[in-house]
Amino acid sequence: MTDKGWRVTRHVQSICLSAASFKVSEAGRQRVLLQKRKNVHAFVEGYETDSFDESTAKGVSYNPYKSSHFFLKDAPSIPIFKTPAARIKTSGIEISS
Repeated sequence: MTDKGWRVTRHVQSICLSAASFKVSEAGRQRVLLQKRKNVHAFVEGYETDSFDESTAKGVSYNPYKSSHFFLKDAPSIPIFKTPAARIKTSGIEISS
């Protein structure tokens, strides 16, 4: 975040975050459900880091039509709100403990 609020400071193919929080705007999600159109209403925030433990990596997903929160791909009933580490790539999001 900058002194002017949230701004894109650069574009990357992959980024690792520590102390990651997964956020969903419920108002934005409701807008998607009503309009049946995509809009930016879900994001991950944290502190940029260089470390990510591949050995415990698990895929994470979000679908506003199925859930009001991020969830594990292998276990959709398990919500994800915070995690010690996350990696966001063009191919998806992973978390590790």
